[in-house]
Amino acid sequence: MRASHVLVVAVAALVLAALVASRAEIGGDTTGPATPTSPTRTTASPPPDDGDGGDTARTPTPAPRERSTVTVAGVVLEIAATEITIGEPRPDGTRRVTASGSRAYSTGTPGADVVEHGDESVTVLRDGIPVAALTPEGHDRTKRPDDSPSGTVALVLGDDALDSATWAERVGEGGLSLAVVPEPWVRDGGEATLELLAAQLAAAEPEAGSDGMRDQLACHHLGAPDKASWNLEPWRPDVGMFGTIAARCNPTES
Repeated sequence: MRASHVLVVAVAALVLAALVASRAEIGGDTTGPATPTSPTRTTASPPPDDGDGGDTARTPTPAPRERSTVTVAGVVLEIAATEITIGEPRPDGTRRVTASGSRAYSTGTPGADVVEHGDESVTVLRDGIPVAALTPEGHDRTKRPDDSPSGTVALVLGDDALDSATWAERVGEGGLSLAVVPEPWVRDGGEATLELLAAQLAAAEPEAGSDGMRDQLACHHLGAPDKASWNLEPWRPDVGMFGTIAARCNPTES
């Protein structure tokens, strides 16, 4: 996955968040003069007496962390959080993970690693190749998972991102088209699910590993998650991620 993919997804998320924020009304009557407000003085309370006569504030003791491990795609993934629950495999092969407090990830498998993304999703790598993804359930690109009032986040862990990829001739358009159908949990997943899908798609159809095809895939993941299939065409020009988004995922020669 090129660095531009990560940058564009992050920029798009910020734009969406700004659009949501701009809907709020700015209240207040501006027809009359403003009434000056006196500053409020706050007097600091002395720290409670701890009985030892000292005046040094004590640092709160952090809550202890639970550590749980789960094997996914042959990698032992360790997750640490204040509280954590890892569910049994579901019919689609994914697991539901719930965690509260800050989270930390590591692996106990040689050659494996984890990459944490800004959207709170996590890519599991083996020998540098994405093999699994952990993503917030019901991912909302305009909100961080930690915004939840309870401080508990639900995540989906999976290692199968691609449902099918089928080549067909699209009459009157320009040539062959690859209809990509992602697994349902990938459609509203974070950056990690896109990385996993791109890796599995390129392994199944090497032509889909080109920069232009990857940009088309990322564009559909970002802007058309509910479309039945994501149609990618190798004959379309490589105009970069921004150009692909501007062309609604279907760039053409200018």
